[in-house]
Amino acid sequence: SVLGGIETTPRETGPTACIQSSITERWPRSGVDEALCGLRFLAIGDWGVTLPDMDKTKNWRQAEVAIAMDTWASEHGDLDFIISTGDNFYPRGVQSNDSLRFRVSWKDVYNLYHLTRVPWYIALGNHDYHLGSDDRELRQVEHSRLDPAWKCPHLWYERTWTVGLTTLQIIVIDTTALKFGRHQPSVQFSWIQRQLSQSDADWKILVTHHPIYSVGLNGPSDKFLVKYILPVAEKYGVDVVLSGHDHALEHIRRSDGGGPDFVISGAGGKELYDENRHFVEKLNKAGLSLHLYRKDNGFVAFDVKNNALSVGFYDRTNRLLHNFTHWKGIGYRQMHSLDLQ
Repeated sequence: SVLGGIETTPRETGPTACIQSSITERWPRSGVDEALCGLRFLAIGDWGVTLPDMDKTKNWRQAEVAIAMDTWASEHGDLDFIISTGDNFYPRGVQSNDSLRFRVSWKDVYNLYHLTRVPWYIALGNHDYHLGSDDRELRQVEHSRLDPAWKCPHLWYERTWTVGLTTLQIIVIDTTALKFGRHQPSVQFSWIQRQLSQSDADWKILVTHHPIYSVGLNGPSDKFLVKYILPVAEKYGVDVVLSGHDHALEHIRRSDGGGPDFVISGAGGKELYDENRHFVEKLNKAGLSLHLYRKDNGFVAFDVKNNALSVGFYDRTNRLLHNFTHWKGIGYRQMHSLDLQ
């Protein structure tokens, strides 16, 4: 079969289990009033820059973001998990499931009080692939069996949490595999459609490494994702498409208020990209509005509580740059950007 002109005949390179990973988790912890509880998590991407024996002056971006994340967690209370939007190990992933990079680029950098106490849910990026024949991207899946904090059970998977009186579903997909014809893309695409069409979650977040829209280096749109992923995301009520790939913090949404919010958290440690004003104009003509572009390293914070989903963008000093809140059932969104000029 063919998806977007890409041959999708099944290959013998992927784990057969990668097409099925669905777990529902109860929240909150025992003893907490469900009517008052919330779920807090952070998202970073494009962070895995630290190499063995690297001069520490060269990974300062990643280290400062880690400190800011830990500070945020100490100020906001319980942190429940962290999402990586991909590009976990520059420049070309890891070659073994027990690679030294898991310690040097991940464990050692984020060895801070609040960050070591929560699981990380992992998406893969293009730099986690070699795009050769060694399937090194699967080494990160295999590492999940060695470290319970590294949650990458398959190349694509989903998790659903009960959060007080509501439910949150996070669907992680592998856009590199889709775009470059790896690991049975037609099977993954069918899985995405099935997960979204059958979902009855109150909140749905779709995690894609490659952004659908951006005004950074890789903008203004990804034609493949616009053709194949955006329609199903809109049809089945995805609330947020969370991505990385462009090294910045971004928030884009339709000017008419419909469809998902496009959140880019790709500023976890790599060198940053400039905003492209020509791309902004193109998106405006297409009916989209840019609410934030910040060329600074940082992260994005999510807080889900009953009928509200709040999203905040923070720089590497833990300074709030921009936030927005959705209220489910009200159809209303509130946004606020701080004037930091």
